[in-house]
Amino acid sequence: MGIHVLFWASVFDILSIVYLLRVVIGNKWNGAKPSIGSSLVPLWRTLLGITNALALMNVLTFVIFSFRERMPSAALWFLRIEVVFRFIATLAILFWWKATIDRFLWTQSSIAFVESILFTLAALILRIVQFMQEKLTRRALAATSLTKQQRTLLLSIIVGFFPLSISAVVFVYTEGIQFETSWNFVNVTALTIGYGNTVIHSAAGKIFLITFGNFMLICVAFFILSLKSCLLLPRYTGVKAIVFGGYVFLFILFGAVIFMFLEDWSFLNSIYFVWVTLTTIGYGDVVPSKPLAFEFWMLYVYVAACILATILSVASESMHARVRERVVPVRHSSVNTLAP
Repeated sequence: MGIHVLFWASVFDILSIVYLLRVVIGNKWNGAKPSIGSSLVPLWRTLLGITNALALMNVLTFVIFSFRERMPSAALWFLRIEVVFRFIATLAILFWWKATIDRFLWTQSSIAFVESILFTLAALILRIVQFMQEKLTRRALAATSLTKQQRTLLLSIIVGFFPLSISAVVFVYTEGIQFETSWNFVNVTALTIGYGNTVIHSAAGKIFLITFGNFMLICVAFFILSLKSCLLLPRYTGVKAIVFGGYVFLFILFGAVIFMFLEDWSFLNSIYFVWVTLTTIGYGDVVPSKPLAFEFWMLYVYVAACILATILSVASESMHARVRERVVPVRHSSVNTLAP
């Protein structure tokens, strides 16, 4: 249980930092919308800056020790103290920011900031659980070390975030769009879905996409493969395969129902959108338009696409193997030649 506690604490911790950094990076390009950071007084802006600096140190600490089997106790204590400080600071900033504006606008930036706080809270609770386990057992848990697959997955989240952020900032400048629109575009591009609702018009943007876009695709593919390896989806056969397929269908159905309520779509259009998205076909005729729907899309599509890609791969390999078994090989009769 200890290993799972530390792993999920690390997942929520890194996700909270990634979402917080995304908000900070995007604050400058929110246009006329009130943004966290631009409306803060110097004291709160300084607090946000300190929080970001500590969060980056958290990421750096994890990257340094990600190639080792065990994390030193001093580094583990730093992670615990930092997550407590980040939770208190971000929660205080959110309440202050909400009190200073007349109407709280649920933009993608504000939703991402709230998500960052929720992820931080989850990481804080799990780190407290881990600390209590250590006290009850009166020894440091073996869970201070993660498996190679888990460390690779966490590292891939960090590695994949920065190319996406750089690309989003570049397209803000080259295309004159807001950061939220640019962030959605780079994620849709990196997953090779390509809805077509946002396209590149400038020559500089096209050149950057053709060159740096390859690195962005590689980093996201690295994350997808790491997630696939960490999930370790079993290759079921027979009845187990049918049952597992039922669970996957329920997961797809869950996404369709959520999108149906968030976007006021019909159920047919919603499940059509989910299927078109997860198969990376991306016709673009049905696309989320509300901030909350796109934020849910960010969390849902990466996991769902990984699961569906694995199932399609296993199904196609199984079909190919069965066909090869049933095909009768052609036997060529040998021709005996008489020696002179």
